[in-house]
Amino acid sequence: MITAIIRSETGARALVRTLAPLVRGVVEGVLGAVLIGARPTDAESRLIGEESGARVLETGNWRDALALAAAQAPGGLLLAIDSGVVLGEAFWPEVQEALASGLDGPFVTRPADEGPADRLMRRLSGRITPMQAVIARTHLLAGDPWSGGLRARPVILRAASFRPEAPGR
Repeated sequence: MITAIIRSETGARALVRTLAPLVRGVVEGVLGAVLIGARPTDAESRLIGEESGARVLETGNWRDALALAAAQAPGGLLLAIDSGVVLGEAFWPEVQEALASGLDGPFVTRPADEGPADRLMRRLSGRITPMQAVIARTHLLAGDPWSGGLRARPVILRAASFRPEAPGR
């Protein structure tokens, strides 16, 4: 089962947008727990997390929250996602298919709004951005996946992730 960790640094509305598509993963039995890495002073994120059934990790910084989530992930499979990023509809079925076929990952989503030149540069560099959700076995995480913290080159999923622009973000 997958444990999700959300980096909550962009406010309550962004967090709600990210949480909504995670429900499907829970319903389909793929996602077991949701953790939110929030600053101790972020009362709104704490309230949203508690009301949604997520556990809030008030560590003060993302790297510590990520390390704590990795240590607590039963099965050792972690989904790291930035608040405000929304998983596309194809995400959960594709992840289930990849895991059932024996692929070990890590896996990253395809940013929905990137152009051909951006896509080529990202693929050549192997760079992962916070626009991409990352699923990795905890032993493949060497730190923040968006800062070069993966120990293996990721498989790019067909499923997209996007960050909708919303008023009052």
